[in-house]
Amino acid sequence: LTQRFISLLKSCYKHTLDLNEAARTLNVQKRRIYDITNVLEGIGLIAKTSKNTVTWRHSSDPVFGPQVAGTPSLDNRMHERDPAFESRVDCAIIEVLEQVSVLILDEAGESAFFVSEDSLSNTSYLQWDALLAIRAPMGTTLEILDHQERLNLWLKSASGQIQLYVISLRERASK
Repeated sequence: LTQRFISLLKSCYKHTLDLNEAARTLNVQKRRIYDITNVLEGIGLIAKTSKNTVTWRHSSDPVFGPQVAGTPSLDNRMHERDPAFESRVDCAIIEVLEQVSVLILDEAGESAFFVSEDSLSNTSYLQWDALLAIRAPMGTTLEILDHQERLNLWLKSASGQIQLYVISLRERASK
């Protein structure tokens, strides 16, 4: 799946891909796409350009850094279908998913999962009008429908209560 995702991403105009379109094209749940993008972003192969859009990072990208002389770029290695590299990426995805699962399922550490409101409001890439926090049981489904001017948020849980917190409502600087 990771390999198919990368091929799709690299076939797009300017190597930029909408994650909703990727989920439809690859016929997988959006959650699987997020798993892949989180790992690929973590190892520096892609960068998020907006809420649902990612871009392939080229070896010439100044953030990505220069290539070491004599080593193939990651861009070339992905085209070569290097099974060892693909295996390492797949293992990294599995390892991250396992670590996240352990953290989420550890009830003793539940109180450690927080981010201060100041940290959120001082983060430059959070440019929404409203910032919401959701606490929901496992198995809760979340669907976000983007209708140009406004978003619709749908939450559904068969196994318990959903808590929604409005953290901030702020006007965009461009208004």
